[in-house]
Amino acid sequence: MVARLLSTQLNVATPATVSLWPGGDASKARLLVKEYPLIGYRLLPNGRWGFSSDFVQPDIHLWDPSNPASPARSLGLPLTANSEVSPDSRWLITGTRDGVTVWSTETWSRIAQWGRNSPDYDPWAVGVSHDSQLFAAADTSGRISIRGLPHGKEHFLLTPPRRALPDGEVMFTPDDQRLILLTTSGQVLEWDLGELRRELRDARLPE
Repeated sequence: MVARLLSTQLNVATPATVSLWPGGDASKARLLVKEYPLIGYRLLPNGRWGFSSDFVQPDIHLWDPSNPASPARSLGLPLTANSEVSPDSRWLITGTRDGVTVWSTETWSRIAQWGRNSPDYDPWAVGVSHDSQLFAAADTSGRISIRGLPHGKEHFLLTPPRRALPDGEVMFTPDDQRLILLTTSGQVLEWDLGELRRELRDARLPE
């Protein structure tokens, strides 16, 4: 499998060996991961860290691209996690049945966490706005919480017109004016966030 990321390609083989092809040029390939049972290896946009989950352990594993022998460390999550990184590379958001956590990619410390005390809360998908100001966390009830980065203040709670379980995809459009949810029934739901973002900007609400 080859995944294209802007002008760079990630080449993934099975068992997982991940190499970086600058500009898609295989002659300049650089090894990132060697023969590791991982799922979904991704690089931070700034290229400083890679992160993945794997077939055996549910944790999020962090990789130093300059040393592909083994993961440098993990986040210590005991449950399978969904994860998404902010486009400015500053924050990683993870979601498990224990709740949603915002991590600093500088220190890999927890900045904010919530949902742990809600037994019915099970975040299924996470998406981050392209300006790295907001993120959306969709749970198994179909609700979508829109929060500010990095401290996770909830700005808005979206509820679909009927129960719509997410299918692992919730995303902002490139202009951050709309939010898209892909559901298990094959529906694509869309919300207009333009007015919400104008209200937040005018009020200058803290994150």
